[in-house]
Amino acid sequence: MITVTIAGRDGTLNVNSSAVEKLIQTILEDSNISNAEINLVFGTDEMLRELKLEYFDEDVFTDVIAFRLDDGKQLEGEIYISPQRAAENAKTYGVSFSNELDRLLIHGTLHLLGWKDDTAEQKKVMSREENRFLTEINVTTLIN
Repeated sequence: MITVTIAGRDGTLNVNSSAVEKLIQTILEDSNISNAEINLVFGTDEMLRELKLEYFDEDVFTDVIAFRLDDGKQLEGEIYISPQRAAENAKTYGVSFSNELDRLLIHGTLHLLGWKDDTAEQKKVMSREENRFLTEINVTTLIN
């Protein structure tokens, strides 16, 4: 069973919980994962910046961070997304806020599965996979 818990909603972001769960479940099942516990946290820019500094030793703002927490028996992880950064990205890339949140959730889930984006080639490959999920899954908007 795949369980998704959503935290950090402050009332400004009306999240479609069932769409979030479906998206994560589809990505995990595509990788033959049927048991997982995922915590999705919507945090402030400053919160993600502090996490980036503490765990990656980088003092920068970021849009999404994922942490794999399991011992190998069942996938357990946390995905942190900054709606503030997502809004900035959406403007920069000329996409809707909802589309950018979709992409960030896919991106974070792929990181939990072990995907890396440290090099230009890894970023390119990961971006292709994000695009595949965005088109093949026909993502229902994650915000109401």
